Amino acid sequence: MDTLLVMHAEDVAGSDRMEGYGLRLICGNPADSALSLGYMTYGGVFDRFPNLKLCVLHGGGFFPYHLGRFDQGHAVRSGSRAAQASSPPSAYLKNLYFDTLVYRVDTLDYLRRIAGADHLLVGTDYPYTLGDWMAVEKVEALECSDREKKLILEGNARRLLKL
Repeated sequence: MDTLLVMHAEDVAGSDRMEGYGLRLICGNPADSALSLGYMTYGGVFDRFPNLKLCVLHGGGFFPYHLGRFDQGHAVRSGSRAAQASSPPSAYLKNLYFDTLVYRVDTLDYLRRIAGADHLLVGTDYPYTLGDWMAVEKVEALECSDREKKLILEGNARRLLKL
């Protein structure tokens, strides 16, 4: 499957507890992305479809920032709780792409270091109020090569969308 799929968070279980202060969007969406990626990586989706390319919006939710916890879970669970995947979740970063909608340059830099500049695409969440209208400026503020910045700003999208 030489196709790019894009995954956007939806209404996470327990979101009724997150209605105050708009936390359903602030916390629920990143949690939903992490939960979905947990099921996909532990469930062996990327073993069955090794060429699958999945772009997870909002910087992958909480998943990239708790990758060590996901890997540890893969290592220590057994029996009915054991992952079906042959490898820990971090091994499937090669299949995952993330948008840059993480709001902070330091957070974006962490995502770049863990996923690689070749796995990031500009994201703004336009036209929503939680959008980031300074997304390009944040990429330009990264302390990385111009080549990496160009990949994030346009090169990866051109390659993945075959433009």
